[in-house]
Amino acid sequence: MKRIMKSSLIFLVMGFSLNSYSATIPAQTFSRANCKVYIPSFGYGYYNESISYDLLTKDLLTGSNHKMGVATKQKESRTGAIRQQDSGDVLGKRARAGYVDSPSDPRFWVVNGYHRETLDNGRKVYVNTVAQDCNLHFDQFY
Repeated sequence: MKRIMKSSLIFLVMGFSLNSYSATIPAQTFSRANCKVYIPSFGYGYYNESISYDLLTKDLLTGSNHKMGVATKQKESRTGAIRQQDSGDVLGKRARAGYVDSPSDPRFWVVNGYHRETLDNGRKVYVNTVAQDCNLHFDQFY
């Protein structure tokens, strides 16, 4: 009897642990602007982008991910030029919209990000971000 209760408790705890990897809380969101760095998968230049990411999006029981997307609208501070990009809605752990400008590009951008996400319970989450500087965090690359 003790062994059965112990086994039941282990399966119950495992069930809660596996479900914690699904989309139950909103993803992390950020924008960065005029960030001169080298990122292996994208190259060297000025990064002007908006990103939503969540490393714990995969539900280990069903294999599903939650839906997220991001749009970026960027305004050049001197000329007023505007450019936009949208990631579309993606299933996964990361959505990105943005540009990598040449290291010799003298423009200075203000980056606005419009992040959207659907959690497992169907709740829609919307977050806006803005950046005029690098806003660089190393945990953004995991």
